[in-house]
Amino acid sequence: MNLLRWFKNSGSAVLVFTIIACNSQPPSLSLINPDNSVDAKRSFSDKLLYASDNERAQVLVFSYPSGSLMQTLTGFAYPPYFICSDDTGDVFVPTTDYSSPGYIYEFAHGGTQPVETLNDPGPGHALSCSVDPTTGNLAIANGPNVAVYAPGQGTPTIYEASDVGAYDCAYDDSGDLFVDGPYYGDEIAELPAGGMNFSDIALSKATGTLHLQWWNERLVLYGGTDGVHGPYEIYQVRVSGSSGIVSGPVLLYGKAKHRLGDVEFTLSGSTVIMPEGPGHSLLDLWHYPKGGQAYGVIDLRPHNHSFYGVAISE
Repeated sequence: MNLLRWFKNSGSAVLVFTIIACNSQPPSLSLINPDNSVDAKRSFSDKLLYASDNERAQVLVFSYPSGSLMQTLTGFAYPPYFICSDDTGDVFVPTTDYSSPGYIYEFAHGGTQPVETLNDPGPGHALSCSVDPTTGNLAIANGPNVAVYAPGQGTPTIYEASDVGAYDCAYDDSGDLFVDGPYYGDEIAELPAGGMNFSDIALSKATGTLHLQWWNERLVLYGGTDGVHGPYEIYQVRVSGSSGIVSGPVLLYGKAKHRLGDVEFTLSGSTVIMPEGPGHSLLDLWHYPKGGQAYGVIDLRPHNHSFYGVAISE
């Protein structure tokens, strides 16, 4: 059942999607339909929003932009963190429990079973991913290095990170790979397309970077200062050589006014989507680059979820 309701926030009407989700937890990786039936095969032609639930080690799949819960993927070996998708709609789910490197699961758009499962070689842990739009290569940020898998290959090429580290990653439209360092850092680095080594990029001002994406020919960063009650801060970076010219921030105000630290955002057209609220329990939607108050919220409460990663598949 999908319930739509409205709430008032600082005089603005905001659409909230309250979704009654399923509780079933099958032991193997499978699909749970909203009516609790398990289906071996199912696919969708429309745009989908994937959200990784770290606490329950599952990935929820919503129709987008309606926000209806379509399916839940469970049975991962380890909890999933930041996720990503490619131009064909495939979705990649890195998983780790921080005691072992972990695995990366690949799903076709709307798929119920992984089409491929990759072993992360370590050292470090499978924290984040990005797909090169020019080659289809899959990059996995492990902290001290980046593992890059060519399409159809189970053994990656390893690129050692610079002093910045590689805790998150994002390809641009030309196949250049950008990474950031530990939480609330002010450094990023770039591996040029076809290159072998990362080079550090000096930012024009501090950003406190937590996550990065490529959007509209710019690197977009989520950053700010440590604290739970301020707005999300979204910066844009124009990269030129070893310099990054920072503009912003655009401020995003959530329904719960409870900003999270280690979460991922995704951009779809002129909308930014990001977990928010106490316990990572909400998925908020904002106009971007306008910012301001969230115009929509996917709210599954009273069911408890701990969202970290989000990705659009189409």
